[in-house]
Amino acid sequence: RTIFGAEGDFSGTFGLIAGYAVPFEIFGIKFSVGGDVRPMMRVRAPITNANVSTILSIATGGTTSGEDTGTAILNSINAVYGWGLGFDLGATMEIAPFTVGIAVKDLFGTSFEYKTSSLKQLVDSELDFEQGTAVTEQYVITMNIYAGVAWHPDMGFLRYVFDPILHVGLEDPIGVFKYERSPWTLLHVGGEVKLLSMF
Repeated sequence: RTIFGAEGDFSGTFGLIAGYAVPFEIFGIKFSVGGDVRPMMRVRAPITNANVSTILSIATGGTTSGEDTGTAILNSINAVYGWGLGFDLGATMEIAPFTVGIAVKDLFGTSFEYKTSSLKQLVDSELDFEQGTAVTEQYVITMNIYAGVAWHPDMGFLRYVFDPILHVGLEDPIGVFKYERSPWTLLHVGGEVKLLSMF
């Protein structure tokens, strides 16, 4: 182990989002229902303490088996990578000045089919996700539910100068009641302010 017991992780997700929403009214109440699909490619390279030791050894002039420093470092790190397809659903209801919303992220879970190779092999293949050895473990982003409320007060004429919106959201509300998770660790509070919108 290194003197600091250092470990780390390199990860990146690249994807596209295509979505559609349908607005409608019932008894003067505004609703909107929609969803999206997210094709994604993900790379994850755990950097273990052994990797850190190797990197430090190479960087301080240790053996690289005839390789240049950059190649030796990339060869010492294994990466997992693959494709996934995620689906989200959401709905909002607006009763001024409040808007209530709920969203389901990663509907039924988003699975990734991973392969593995050294980070050097992945870079040399120009991110060819078809090369490498299949990973037997299943990687899934679990489904999550978000619920929130936005308060947009009617500032009258002042809205052209100062127009605030307050957002309060709760992640995994089912877990709060069913699994007794602390709501304080799942609560999100934020806001936005439009200034001088007359320009």
